[in-house]
Amino acid sequence: MAREVWATYSVRDHLEPRAFVADVLLYDRLVIPVPPPGDEQQRQWWEQWQPGKLEDVVKQLGDLAVPVEWDGYRRAQWHELRERYPVSQDVASEVAQELAMTRGVLTKDLPS
Repeated sequence: MAREVWATYSVRDHLEPRAFVADVLLYDRLVIPVPPPGDEQQRQWWEQWQPGKLEDVVKQLGDLAVPVEWDGYRRAQWHELRERYPVSQDVASEVAQELAMTRGVLTKDLPS
């Protein structure tokens, strides 16, 4: 059996034009952070990332998508990483590094 190749994303990657179009051909699974269900405070925080659009994308991807709840536990892990690794002073670089940290947190609990 061939090894699967998985990709991870940040909380805003679904907002890019043609998000995941090439990725469905390159990867076996797409690990995507999603808001935890039933948590209104988290849902409000997610509004900046258009959770309705994200839900549509995840639904379209079907079995290719591996939704992982971006809950308080994972956000705390993200904050811990951010504290440990100072980010660049360049704003664009800082945002890119922070989004990359999101992807790193998602991989922590995935099967090897």
